[in-house]
Amino acid sequence: PPHYPPHPQTQHSHYHPHQYYPSYHQHQPQPPSNHRLGYNTDRPTYLFSLPTTDSQSLSDRQCYIRSTFIELFLATAEDVLSRPAKGSQRIHLHQVGIRCAYCVDNNKDAKQKLLQELQHPRVERAVCFPQSISRIYQTVADMQRRHFEKCARIPVQVMGTYKSLKSTRPRGKGKPQGYWESSAREIGLVDSDMGI
Repeated sequence: PPHYPPHPQTQHSHYHPHQYYPSYHQHQPQPPSNHRLGYNTDRPTYLFSLPTTDSQSLSDRQCYIRSTFIELFLATAEDVLSRPAKGSQRIHLHQVGIRCAYCVDNNKDAKQKLLQELQHPRVERAVCFPQSISRIYQTVADMQRRHFEKCARIPVQVMGTYKSLKSTRPRGKGKPQGYWESSAREIGLVDSDMGI
């Protein structure tokens, strides 16, 4: 697997580095060999970014979203029970989801979580479960428009950096959607009858 640089901890100063517990994964699906661990500690999470190639195909703003705003995770039994939808909207155990890295309640009791929700209500599209790899690009675009632009939990400094970055991509490098799909497969994601 490629060598990844250290996490940009200055961008997530209120997070602790993710601790990877091998014993936890003895009875869990194994992550792909080509992955970077996410920032949050409530469950195993992984970053979507590929620092060595993202900037060749994506805008600076999309690179920042992939490295800083979103995390990949596997749906738990609790996630499945909390979203009892039917048909295509139904989620399955161990299905890959995408979430806002800042809308996670790490190490907080019920009272602290309630206080945070009252002070900074979580806006829509904080957590999404795209049904296929081909839907990831549009899912993140929806999160960008309907969540990140409105999320009060994202620090002002981080949002300032996001807004200062260019939204135009490098020329002659193919379509962004194609890169999102190919990079998803590169980190080990695959389509199945039960989502990604």
